Amino acid sequence: MVVRMLLTVLRRNPAFPRLAGAALVSQCGDWILSIGLAFHVYEQTGSTLASGGLIAASVVPQIVLGSVTGVFVDRWDRRRTVVVTNLLMAACAATLLLAEERIWLVFPVLAAINVVETFFTPAEQSLVPLLVRPDDLVPCNALNGQAVQAARFVGAAVGGLLAALGGLVLVVAVDVATYLVAAALLRTLPADRHPAPRAPAPSLGDRFAAVVADWSHGVRQMSGHPTLRLLLVITALTSVGEGIFGTLFLPYVRDVLHGSAVEYGAITSFQAVGSIAAGLLLAVLAARADPRTLLGVGYVVFGVLDLALFLYWIVLADVLWPAFVLIVLVGLPVAAMVTGRTTLLQLATQDRTRGRVFGALGALQGGGLVVGLLVAGVLGDRFAIVPVLLLQGLLPIIAGLLALALLPARSTATMAA
Repeated sequence: MVVRMLLTVLRRNPAFPRLAGAALVSQCGDWILSIGLAFHVYEQTGSTLASGGLIAASVVPQIVLGSVTGVFVDRWDRRRTVVVTNLLMAACAATLLLAEERIWLVFPVLAAINVVETFFTPAEQSLVPLLVRPDDLVPCNALNGQAVQAARFVGAAVGGLLAALGGLVLVVAVDVATYLVAAALLRTLPADRHPAPRAPAPSLGDRFAAVVADWSHGVRQMSGHPTLRLLLVITALTSVGEGIFGTLFLPYVRDVLHGSAVEYGAITSFQAVGSIAAGLLLAVLAARADPRTLLGVGYVVFGVLDLALFLYWIVLADVLWPAFVLIVLVGLPVAAMVTGRTTLLQLATQDRTRGRVFGALGALQGGGLVVGLLVAGVLGDRFAIVPVLLLQGLLPIIAGLLALALLPARSTATMAA
């Protein structure tokens, strides 16, 4: 029955499977490259500073350019944008074949790939409402969100295996292939129904002024729209929590739960299992669900489960199986949160400014992540690990309560004009 209902949704929206499939393949390539590069750089340098440089090369372009690239995404043909960006990422990744003996080359190339990705992500997310029926937006967003989790589950494992079998050369070759396959799939999408771009301004100064004006218009829309404004606040809160979790979860597993590196990797990957299962259920059962409820309840349940994950050791010391169970359960509200937030953003924005909104969201997520990393680094050394992780668990609960209290119920049930 579940499979039949999923197939029904996909048949009603024939272009969507190609978009979601391309996103899955492309993001698998991202994870393969991320894991393979991390392994290669640490093996060559033995430096945690170099490993930190990889994170900086991934996050900084998103923070600096996220809200600006959305301006261009809103001006360009989005189908062409997602095709060209995958081809550019393939070209950039191919240059990493020169980095086997020139380790310094990894950092600017990785930064270049992430600069290109700041164009791809808002364009891909903005395409979804143009390719699916309005009443199928929630299930299609639920399915599309699982591309991230499935890519994490598959790509991380494949990246580690490829790095062990063939080193950087094999990692890069497979990564380039994933981008080319994604571009081929995206090339088959129907033409973008986006309005034709305006004629270029006559001078470079006028063109720059036009970009600034478009960017300012997007900022005004986000700050002036109550739903968008609240979603940005919620995203900022939870992104800080993600930074704290990403920094302190390894020390928590090792020093508090006394788990090994293998057990840490397994616990981390198990969250994707819960997210994938929940996403499939949402795609089938939540076609007409209120995205506000998905967002608010998802965040509250996520925070409660996180608190349980960080406190269960008080009762069950030196036992790891509850961590596996809880991390799978945590994946369930993650799918609801992502689906609810994406749908609300799509519905609350106009097509001509949607790229700017998703670009700004990406920049805010990157900035919040960095703040969380800094908070965890400072407070984690000054205080015990668990109290700081409890702060991380409280942030999504606060975000969820804000969503349930302040977002109007079903007010965004129709697409913005």
